[in-house]
Amino acid sequence: MKNIEITTREFFDVLYPDLNGHFLEIRRLPGAVQNFCRSIDEAVRISSADRNRNVYFGVALRSAQIGNEEHAALIPALWADMDVVKDYGGDWKKARAVL
Repeated sequence: MKNIEITTREFFDVLYPDLNGHFLEIRRLPGAVQNFCRSIDEAVRISSADRNRNVYFGVALRSAQIGNEEHAALIPALWADMDVVKDYGGDWKKARAVL
C-alpha cells in the first residue's frame, strides 16, 4: 500500500468542495468540545491548532450545530472505523487484510 501525503486543506477540499450552507463538525481529542465549522478555512484552522491532539471530523455535513444522526444532511464518502489495538491486538497487517 502506497502512502499519499496531502495537506489538511487538500483533504477537506476533496471531500467537501462545497459545504452548501451546512456545518462540518471537528473535535480535537482528547476533549469533548465540538466545533461546527461554516467554512473549510475554519475547519483547517481548528484541526491544525494543536498538533499534539488527534482530530475527529464528522464525515456527514450537519444541517444544524448538532452532531447526531437526525442532523446528518450530506454524506460525501463511505467510511470505516477500526480499532486496531482492541480488535486486532495492534497487528496492522491483520487489520489491513480486512480492508
